[in-house]
Amino acid sequence: MSRIGALADALTDAINAKTWREPLTALRVDTPSVDLEDLDQLRAIVIPTTETRERVARIAIQHDYRIQVGLQERLRQGDQIARAEQLRSLADDLADWLMVTQPGGSEAYPMSLDDSQPVQQHLDDWSLYTHVLSVTYQEITQL
Repeated sequence: MSRIGALADALTDAINAKTWREPLTALRVDTPSVDLEDLDQLRAIVIPTTETRERVARIAIQHDYRIQVGLQERLRQGDQIARAEQLRSLADDLADWLMVTQPGGSEAYPMSLDDSQPVQQHLDDWSLYTHVLSVTYQEITQL
């Protein structure tokens, strides 16, 4: 298994092991395709996206692993605004946690996190709350 795949698996396990303010199930996928019917419950979709390598010394390589974590839930009519605010707060908690967590005893540590706004088109078209966090982990290996 690739390093980024193993890191995504460990991150998925860590999200599932943590107690959040409300039930949260993480699912690791390679491509983000989920049926709307499966999103009646809150999900965190973990997607390994890119790995870059850069030589930082004659005998060392820096690996940057970018992993996206998408929170998704189909919102019910009538409580969409209140529920979206609750989910935004949970996304903030998840972002804070991602920046201090080394999943599965990995040597890779979090370096940066991009926090997008919820995807408005998903809300408008499907009443689907989608919030994507992109975290970059970094690891230095010796040659």
